[in-house]
Amino acid sequence: MSRWQPPPMNDQQPAGAKKLIVDEQVVRKMLQVNPALRKGRTTFQVKKAIERGDGLTREDSRTATSEAPRTFGQADARDVAPRSDAQELVETIDFFVRGKADKLKAGLDEIDARRRQLDAEEAQVRAKHCDQLISFFSLLDDGAVALNGKKALAKHSDFLAKVGLTSSTLLERINRTRK
Repeated sequence: MSRWQPPPMNDQQPAGAKKLIVDEQVVRKMLQVNPALRKGRTTFQVKKAIERGDGLTREDSRTATSEAPRTFGQADARDVAPRSDAQELVETIDFFVRGKADKLKAGLDEIDARRRQLDAEEAQVRAKHCDQLISFFSLLDDGAVALNGKKALAKHSDFLAKVGLTSSTLLERINRTRK
């Protein structure tokens, strides 16, 4: 077992290079999936190694894993071709992007559920106000509403539109409820 080593303090990047930032939760998950990548390092040290662009496996770690006891169905390190740095980079990026895509999907699903809930609440509020309008107009004189209803509602067309009605549809619904 390797001794704990403090993280290196040399974080210098070449001029003009963008600094890569890796989410520590992704590194934790990656180390849960493949604990051999830890090689005696802390999660923070592995994170910094990824951000510096260091490879996650070294030659000494391959020999250490081949000496570890094998379980049934586990391939020997000599049976598996060594992975290139490019393959490791692709797998690491795939893992990171899949994690972010899953979080994005979960966030969008949550927003969509809230949006549907708000739409249902909005429909209830509109229906409530529509019913209140109809019940109020049903209390008024039939003849007066029939003669002057459209004229009286003309200046309230914006409100009626918000409720989802026009003066004509409101008067038709009032007539249906009276019959």
